[in-house]
Amino acid sequence: RVRSEFPDTVFLGEVIHGDYASFVEESTLDTVTQYELWKAIWSSLKEANMWELAWSLGRHSILPENFRSANVHR
Repeated sequence: RVRSEFPDTVFLGEVIHGDYASFVEESTLDTVTQYELWKAIWSSLKEANMWELAWSLGRHSILPENFRSANVHR
């Protein structure tokens, strides 16, 4: 109903951890947050923890092509 009246609206969901791909495919959201990936980026820069970043990038590389993640930070 909202999409038909406001076609340019973007629907953002918040997912802290879990199966991002299934969540996006089963919902009508346009994007979800990816704190797991944000945390991995932070750790790789702050603590030189490249393993966490490599693992997270691999895990998130299988997300659906029509899904764009939103990396939100403070």
